[in-house]
Amino acid sequence: MLTNKDYCDYDTSIALSELGFPLKRMKVKNFIDGQFSDSIVTVLLYEAQKWLREAKDVLIIVCPYTYNVINKTHTWTYEIWFGDNLEYEIHDFKSYEEALSEGIKEAVKILKDGIGE
Repeated sequence: MLTNKDYCDYDTSIALSELGFPLKRMKVKNFIDGQFSDSIVTVLLYEAQKWLREAKDVLIIVCPYTYNVINKTHTWTYEIWFGDNLEYEIHDFKSYEEALSEGIKEAVKILKDGIGE
């Protein structure tokens, strides 16, 4: 069963859409009156990771408690543990999903800022 930790947050979903990700929508039942509300944007972490890899040539590699964002041609990296990368930093995430979510956010930021071009 999917939980909220398996989805990108709203801002990341919108940012992915601005980069060309095809958004999905679903109806949500209002618990107060039982009515269905307008559709909301949802993006699974897996879908975002796969789309970034296939459409944008950006790999998000999640290792225990950290992540790396690398383009497939290896001309730029972010959060890599080895080499002379000035962006070097290690995080301590509580779960794979939390690290993947942050990696997706960082990849979106890199692409929106034009750093990976």
